Formats: sequence, structure tokens, C-alpha cells
Amino acid sequence: METIGSGLVIKLRLKSQLAILKMLWQIYWLLLN
Repeated sequence: METIGSGLVIKLRLKSQLAILKMLWQIYWLLLN
């Protein structure tokens, strides 16, 4: 159970980091154009 829980936490962290990167990329793109 611990391994499954830690796996879910890692997936959630990766998803949140990807969402933040997407937001930063969109802001960066808007500033360039």
C-alpha cells in the first residue's frame, strides 16, 4: 500500500509541475508576441 500511495503522490506532483510549466510557457509566449 505504501508503494502505491507514494506512486500516486509522485504522479500528482508531476502533473502539478507540468501545469505550472505550461502556465509559465504561455506567459512567456504572450510576452514575446
